[in-house]
Amino acid sequence: MEAALLIDKELIPDRLFAAVNLSYEPELSRQRPAIDWERTSTLGVGAALSTRVLPGLFVGAEARYFRNYEGTGLNTFTGDTLFVGPTLFRKLSKEWFASIAWNIQVAGHVSGEPGRLVRFRLGKDLH
Repeated sequence: MEAALLIDKELIPDRLFAAVNLSYEPELSRQRPAIDWERTSTLGVGAALSTRVLPGLFVGAEARYFRNYEGTGLNTFTGDTLFVGPTLFRKLSKEWFASIAWNIQVAGHVSGEPGRLVRFRLGKDLH
């Protein structure tokens, strides 16, 4: 299950747009034949800014930060990660559009582990 608060704002009419997303994702999983359930949760925040460069064509950038926890109630911090990257939005018609985003992890770590840039199993879309 995922709960999200998605906020979009047109800062300059038909020219500059901003988005902020907050998300909470509790997860229960179990690998058979195990009896115990694994409980984790992820808290995320994302922000994006895009501008119109041609009619119907917008380019921008986004940043997404996630914190991972053991337990579905954000019980024990297990690590965090930060992704940044460019975005592209193309309006194809009144009802159709195409959107592309590419992100790279620029920071993050697993709690109690040395080093950084540890991959997390996260693939959240910033709307």
